[in-house]
Amino acid sequence: MTALGKILVFVNFIFAVVTAAFIIVVFATRTNWKAEYERVKNQAQVASASLQTEMDQHRKDVEDKEKRVKEVEKERDVARTEVNQQKVISAKLSDELTDARKVTGSGTTTVDAINKEMNRVKEEREQLVKEREGLRGQVVTLSDEKNEQRKLKVDAEGKVKTLLERNTRLLDQVSELNRQVALYKQGGGTPAASPTETASAPKGGPSIRGTVVSSESSGLTTVSVGSDAGVSTGDILQVSRLDPNKPLYLGTIQIRAARAKEAVGQFTAATKNGIKPGDEVSTSILGENR
Repeated sequence: MTALGKILVFVNFIFAVVTAAFIIVVFATRTNWKAEYERVKNQAQVASASLQTEMDQHRKDVEDKEKRVKEVEKERDVARTEVNQQKVISAKLSDELTDARKVTGSGTTTVDAINKEMNRVKEEREQLVKEREGLRGQVVTLSDEKNEQRKLKVDAEGKVKTLLERNTRLLDQVSELNRQVALYKQGGGTPAASPTETASAPKGGPSIRGTVVSSESSGLTTVSVGSDAGVSTGDILQVSRLDPNKPLYLGTIQIRAARAKEAVGQFTAATKNGIKPGDEVSTSILGENR
């Protein structure tokens, strides 16, 4: 074999190795995008079901309260009518007593009987007045409960709005992943930035980094950065645990309220690892650019 032949054989071998490497990279990339697509799709379905359940339960509670208020108001009106009737009867008896005194003059027995009847009617009227006051107290209590339900309704509407916004973002992520999967199936396109990472950073501000101060079992989490650092309501921060032996990406925190030096948000886990004080928060996944 000549030297030229040997060179061609070696070049052909190198080309085969490079081609195999490209095939492996493309296969791995397609597999990762498919798994991410399924995860985001499941999150969107769970969020939609949770939103519908909460809205139905709240609507039922409000209807029950309004129904109870109407029933108590009806009972109050009935009691008021009875009190008015007793007043009419009392006035009538008073007139009859006056007429009896004119007729009988010193008829002590008749007057005593009438006085007793008047006292009985008076006691009944006082009892009805007490019952009316009790019904008024119930109406006031129900009115306070109704106002509380209105406040709860406002809070629930805020939560519903947050869930709707989150659901919209998840649907946008699903659409973006569908588009990118379609590009890979056609054999074209290059990997784009994840929609979650694109939406996570506050618009128009520098990179933000802080730590988790506290976290409740419900997922409500306080972080050490606030509006002074550029954090505002609706922003999404990434949560990581920078363990030298095993760094972990934990999930995201959607900010619900931001103060000057701290903010409070809802933690959404990406893995089974829980969140704890001291974990790092930032506008991008820590460790990616290192």
